[in-house]
Amino acid sequence: MAPYLEGTRRNSDGKLYFPTRWKGLEDPDDKGRSLGWQKASHDFGRWRTVTVPGYFNQQFKELCGYNGLFWYKLRFDMPVPADGELYIGPVDDESFCWLNDRYLGEVTTKTHPRNYWKVPRAYPLKAAELKKQGNVLTILCRGLRGNDGIPFRPYLKWAKPSKLLYADEPVPGDDPYRYYRW
Repeated sequence: MAPYLEGTRRNSDGKLYFPTRWKGLEDPDDKGRSLGWQKASHDFGRWRTVTVPGYFNQQFKELCGYNGLFWYKLRFDMPVPADGELYIGPVDDESFCWLNDRYLGEVTTKTHPRNYWKVPRAYPLKAAELKKQGNVLTILCRGLRGNDGIPFRPYLKWAKPSKLLYADEPVPGDDPYRYYRW
């Protein structure tokens, strides 16, 4: 069973944080795409455990000094799918992202030649793109120099508050007694 997102009780900023334990695998021969590693159905259970946020080439001794491709995958459950935004933050250096087999986009030296390593990755999502169980987020990171990976903690932010009984913030003109029959 996949983990629920941490903070599923919507906190004051509306963010649902992803767990910090992901699966990852280096791809020095650039064979992952041709083998379908980006697909949600790909079995990544035997990949190594990697911590996000963090740099992959600092977490594994044999990758010290490695600059190249590294795949991140996470399977998660979403108790209440809703419209929102997937925020990954900057990825050092280039990145390619998929969610449930949908290609979300990339940030590379071609798309952002001046600041590709520090551009925050954020993708709008519709509730229909998320499942209650078994969502798979895939991020391909291409390290070009130095430390490489995902240095910030990714999260989902709901566009509108979830269907809660009470609102966290008052709405001007709202009558809190409108549901009572006095």
